[in-house]
Amino acid sequence: MARMISLTLLLQKQLFRLFRIALVLFAGLQACAHASSYEIEVIVFERPDSGDLELEYWNFSRQHLSHQQTSLEEMGQSRHLLELSRNPAYGLTQNLQRLDDFVPRLNSNNLPVLATARWIQPAFFFQNAPVISLGVEGSRLASAYFRVYKTSLLFADMALQLSPTKPVVKPAFSLSEESAENALDASALEFDHEYLIDSWPEVESLDPEYFLIERRRIRFKEVHYFDHPAFGVLLGIWSTN
Repeated sequence: MARMISLTLLLQKQLFRLFRIALVLFAGLQACAHASSYEIEVIVFERPDSGDLELEYWNFSRQHLSHQQTSLEEMGQSRHLLELSRNPAYGLTQNLQRLDDFVPRLNSNNLPVLATARWIQPAFFFQNAPVISLGVEGSRLASAYFRVYKTSLLFADMALQLSPTKPVVKPAFSLSEESAENALDASALEFDHEYLIDSWPEVESLDPEYFLIERRRIRFKEVHYFDHPAFGVLLGIWSTN
């Protein structure tokens, strides 16, 4: 009997928890559905001293880089493209309001800010949403595109490309002399972390660029962090209703 009671109480707790989650999700849906416009702020910053770069294995294959480059170019070719330096639409400006306090904090922690933007746009669906360009031609952050749009939920797309400041270390596999005659001997493989891109003649079209291509569901009144070992993005969206 005692076990039955405990199981009943546990089930009631689980149902109550699921009910609370459903209420939160429903509130989010209602907020997104009723918001007529969004206030959006973005900060792009660099991580120059990140040790993660040495631990991360970068896929420099032509296929992978081609896919990343294609995703970047697709956003850049949008007919709704707006450039920060040229288009005053939607009040597009570099001057932040809500995220302004993050700028000195990032800079003081050796995370130099590369770009900032603020704009207010109507609650568009994907096909009509503007693509905001923060990239500066000729700079290390040559491409940086952002798109905010609604479905039944709120989403943000981003595609950024950053040029590294120093040669990118390319992990490479090589065979020892003893196993040169037997390439099937996997134990003889040596991992060489000091093999630089410039010394890899067979990869002529290698493009040592860092990409951040991401789509994420966004909640109002939250600062969302998009992580990359070489740089990062802070994004906040608020309903103007």
